[in-house]
Amino acid sequence: MHCTYFLILTSSIIFTTMAASKLTKEMSSIATSNTQFGFDLFRFCGREQPNQNLFMSPFSISTALALTHLGARGDTAKEMKKVLHWSSDEEIARGFGGYLPLLKQSDGAGYVLVGAQRVYVSKILSVNPDFNKAATQQFSADAQKADFRGNPDVERVNINKWVGDQTRGKVQDLLPSGSITPDTAMVLIQATYFKGKWMHQFNPRLTQKAEFYAPGGTLMVDMMRKEREFHYHHNEELKCAAVELPYMNNTGGDYGHDLSMLVLLPDARDGLNDLEAQLSHDSLDKIMKSLRSVKVNLQLPRFSMESSFKLKKSLSSLGMPTAFSDADFTGIANGLSISEVFHKDVIDVNEEGSEAAAATAVHVNEEGSEAAAATGMVMKRMPIIKPFVADHPFLFFIADKRAVVDLNEEGSEAAAATGVVRARRSVPIIVLCIADHPFLFFITDKRADMVLFMGRLFKPSSGATSRDEL
Repeated sequence: MHCTYFLILTSSIIFTTMAASKLTKEMSSIATSNTQFGFDLFRFCGREQPNQNLFMSPFSISTALALTHLGARGDTAKEMKKVLHWSSDEEIARGFGGYLPLLKQSDGAGYVLVGAQRVYVSKILSVNPDFNKAATQQFSADAQKADFRGNPDVERVNINKWVGDQTRGKVQDLLPSGSITPDTAMVLIQATYFKGKWMHQFNPRLTQKAEFYAPGGTLMVDMMRKEREFHYHHNEELKCAAVELPYMNNTGGDYGHDLSMLVLLPDARDGLNDLEAQLSHDSLDKIMKSLRSVKVNLQLPRFSMESSFKLKKSLSSLGMPTAFSDADFTGIANGLSISEVFHKDVIDVNEEGSEAAAATAVHVNEEGSEAAAATGMVMKRMPIIKPFVADHPFLFFIADKRAVVDLNEEGSEAAAATGVVRARRSVPIIVLCIADHPFLFFITDKRADMVLFMGRLFKPSSGATSRDEL
């Protein structure tokens, strides 16, 4: 890793995450719960697949499970609430009901962010009308009758086509062959699609081959380069650096962006597992609030990633096993249980921006039936910013040369015949940073602080990965 520091004088800019004008307490609570659940699930899946790329949408998964939770009762509902970090039915209803309408941003906003929910119901299943009403009102989920008993694979193809349409072709074959059977009662789907350009795009002509230190050996990757001010923070406790890359939108200005990618790079090349183990919603929130505008010469690898999951094992281990056996979904219909939860994600990161998509399918069977079910950037290394200690000779400049200068702990005092001028200045640095080893990244909707996607990159050159029974 190469790091170079250049001293400059500039005023420090402090900012916090942008609050949505219509943000409610319940929306904020759901966003917090989403992040907490996301870290729990991400860590579990990460332990099952060490030193491997991992990418998921906690938002898509939690939304699909929230839709399913509408029909949960008794211990089934209690366990789901605990695992998803929800406090009440009212919070779920108001939180998702308030946030989901925001996922209708098309190209006119400067970016695309869309979400869709749908429930496929067996023609022979009699569904509680209260569930249908709540699914429509709270989750904007439309219902489709499906002939699972007579044409299970035709319906599987239909569902996969709908998911592909909602994600602009990015998520294909969410439901694998054989996952829909004549015993399928219901499939609850959530799909999310995002495409955005960087507010400050990379010049493709500056992209060059560079080394990336992956577990097991060094890889050559396409490293993008950009020098400008980024929102940056080094966290001594977590031993990592954070940089935020905003996406373009039509509100204008560096601090008016709706969405951004946050990259967390461990100080040590092999430090990702330790960082992942320590990170929490609170520490992530603290990092976001500590970001400052710092000039960085950033080098970030181009990459693509695809992941697919079966989440029954993960969700059961996290604390909601009853939903998969002896379940109580009588709010939907009698005798139902979840047989599998399928999730699939895709992301591409390049000089222009990012494109990411995710889809989740909660596959519900009638209890007692056999489920043949199978249920979705790397950055240049950011160094530690060393403290600036003026314990040896140095240069300093003040515009009015007639002034008498007193430098102390509080700042500087410049006195001249016409008066006294006091100023506080920070001394940031231009940092040359190379993301040449594994890191974490998050795509967040800052209007509600909702983490839409989260991932870790171990090997930029890796292709699609599959996670069965995580």
